[in-house]
Amino acid sequence: MTMRERIATGKLFTDYCEGLPEDRLQAKKRMMAFNATGTGCYRGARSADERNIR
Repeated sequence: MTMRERIATGKLFTDYCEGLPEDRLQAKKRMMAFNATGTGCYRGARSADERNIR
């Protein structure tokens, strides 16, 4: 069973093989780029009222 299959089935796995380190690095770069845009977040909002969430 490959590590990707183990991930998909919820079994224990290591993420240091089968290209997973490269995938993890790419995901981290995309996350950092997204977070830098400020979209999709409520910067500075501390409560649900400040975020207009009901």
